[in-house]
Amino acid sequence: MVRQIEIDINKIDFIDEHCEVNGHVDGIQNSPCEFKIWGWAINPYRKNSKSVKVLFFSENKELLASITPDSPSLDVAEHFNCDQLNECRWEAYVPKSSLPARDQTIFIYTYLIDSNKALIIKNQTSKVTLAMFRSNAYPILYIDIVSASGCNANCYWCPSGCNNKSKTLTFMNCKDFSEKINYMLDNGIINHNTNIELYDWSEPFLNKDFKKIVRFLNESGLRYGVSTNASIRMLFERSDKLDGLHQLIFSMPGFSQASYDRHHGFNFGEILTNIRAILENYRARGFNGRAAINYQVYQHSLEEYEAASNFASSLNIIINPYFASMVDYNVLEKYLDGKLETEILYRASKELFLYFLQDAIKKRNPCWKCPPLNNHITIDVRGMVVRCCITNSNCSDYYFKNILECSLEEIINFKRVANSDICKRCIQHNIDFIVNSEIHVSCHCLLRMLRSPPS
Repeated sequence: MVRQIEIDINKIDFIDEHCEVNGHVDGIQNSPCEFKIWGWAINPYRKNSKSVKVLFFSENKELLASITPDSPSLDVAEHFNCDQLNECRWEAYVPKSSLPARDQTIFIYTYLIDSNKALIIKNQTSKVTLAMFRSNAYPILYIDIVSASGCNANCYWCPSGCNNKSKTLTFMNCKDFSEKINYMLDNGIINHNTNIELYDWSEPFLNKDFKKIVRFLNESGLRYGVSTNASIRMLFERSDKLDGLHQLIFSMPGFSQASYDRHHGFNFGEILTNIRAILENYRARGFNGRAAINYQVYQHSLEEYEAASNFASSLNIIINPYFASMVDYNVLEKYLDGKLETEILYRASKELFLYFLQDAIKKRNPCWKCPPLNNHITIDVRGMVVRCCITNSNCSDYYFKNILECSLEEIINFKRVANSDICKRCIQHNIDFIVNSEIHVSCHCLLRMLRSPPS
């Protein structure tokens, strides 16, 4: 976020009461050194995002910072049925060192440059209380409760799917899991606002202690999330509570038996039955968080998207389509360097969409930061702190040490780019941006064309 000194605050017409839809604050995330706020903003009178800025003010109308909305926002354009709104998203990173000393509220406005009006963004998170960000705990924890080779799906482009046939699975039992979580709570590495994601490179339902782990998290008042391929029908007893489950993701490589034969290797009909049963079971036990299908778009599964979307609608869950990719860091780095083996490159040309990568990389905003580097802590099944959820054990500089031997300051220092060769290479190749950003907007464009082909 960059302060804009050319704005004359004394001439701004602040409008705190109005009915125009002018933007939204989609999320706020705390991290050890800064906090991130993101959303979208438009000129409600012209239905565009040109000549608009997002302004951040203190309670006494001191301008703290401003930012220009210029990131892809196809969903906003589709919602308003207006193509001029396809680049109106924004995200801001605020260093904690720049926060006012006393706790107060930040007010966020959509500033219309042409008319010198500032319209307050009206939604429940538009008033940010600085007390929310005094903690230095990590907002997101990824913890593998099954070994990294512990996935039962056969996915060629995933390191887990490639390496899961010859290795013995290991699991984190509930006793070890609770010890690590309690240690991180006691030492300020995480807190009760941290989202604990029970996966990284593995299928969490393979863990025989999965229900015990979930019961521990619920009894501790902690928030947790799960991503599963739905090959295992993990159901809970009537007495169980799942109100701490904030996110349930189903990963799908297509919507036909042919697609499942190519990738996961499961019975497609059983997967649909399992998804229905899991959702019904979890909702009956208090789950009311975000449920979604992460739909991997391959060349062969593109035309199956409409059926998958209808299935998601029938269950009242979100579908999130994204381009399937080379998720093995070393393979993707070779591809970007033009050094990928011919046979792998040939297979990629038959299965993946790669045409958009180079153009998308050029749109990287200088202010964009890698979420795993700044906001996530990742732990493997042995309790080892690892570099991030993008890299894997085949990468150099991947492991740190056991979480039970770590302080928060040591973890922050371990995750600094200056201390990591793999982080420098990742950023140099824009892999952090490829994996974590919204560049998959091209996927939505393809799907929209498929539904309404040009005449």
